[in-house]
Amino acid sequence: MSRGEKTHENQVLTVKYRKAQQLFPSKETAIAFAEDYGFDEAQVELLHTLGMIFKSAEVLMDNGRTADAVKTLVATPRAPDRTRVAVEYLLTGLWQQQLFGVDDPAMGSGAVSELLMLADALRDDTPESEAQEVPSTV
Repeated sequence: MSRGEKTHENQVLTVKYRKAQQLFPSKETAIAFAEDYGFDEAQVELLHTLGMIFKSAEVLMDNGRTADAVKTLVATPRAPDRTRVAVEYLLTGLWQQQLFGVDDPAMGSGAVSELLMLADALRDDTPESEAQEVPSTV
């Protein structure tokens, strides 16, 4: 199944899940149901709606959607630790793309480029109080 087909399928499932949400006694029960039955998009949306941004980003990461997880964190206004978590996710995503230690020029894939652009945007968005200088080893 292509990524486009999977995205469409997730959108259809999300619509069905929204309709079914009224059947749940609480949001927590709805989240648990979405997690148990693989309604990842619906789970992410519900977590985000409830303000559970870090959990939403974690679900995205667990599903291999590093860029979306980082974008979710970057879009969150000044959540504590958002920068640290976003950087951890970026590094994980870059490692998964086998960027480090690989001399293959073909590795300049769109996914790597997107992650690097997000890293740059995150750096530009990080207040001086959060930024840490990396000590020089020279």
